[in-house]
Amino acid sequence: MGGDNSKRPLFGNAMKGLSPFSMLDLSEDEVSDLMAIDAALQLASTTTVAEYKPKSSIYAKVPESAEDFIVMIKRFANLLFALFGGACPLFLHIVNIVENILQLSKSARDMMTPSTKAAILWIILIQSREFARGKGELTVEFQEMQHGLAVKRV
Repeated sequence: MGGDNSKRPLFGNAMKGLSPFSMLDLSEDEVSDLMAIDAALQLASTTTVAEYKPKSSIYAKVPESAEDFIVMIKRFANLLFALFGGACPLFLHIVNIVENILQLSKSARDMMTPSTKAAILWIILIQSREFARGKGELTVEFQEMQHGLAVKRV
């Protein structure tokens, strides 16, 4: 069975429009508040459109601190490990990226700009889509990023 009028396999479209990094990092209190609002709306006998509009906008964003950035990538690596095991090629490459970032000096990690972090996440996303399509090759962008991180850590 295929997607896009059977031009591409359906599993190849599984990540279309999705990013493993677009998950919001909410605190337990924030999740609890959102769930309470949702439960109240579900139990209400009448509601208005205004009640379904979010009271405040929540946006996914690049982590500001270097530690949070590394945790985000590690969470993705953990997901890959849980789904595909330790021999998963993408998992091994992501672990390599984390190790290379950790080898940078603390000041270098702290000085990473949001656009640099976003570029790294974007390249990982592109490579993840290639992996989801069943392609074993590394994208040029991914190879250059890996090389750039490895060179900077020396």
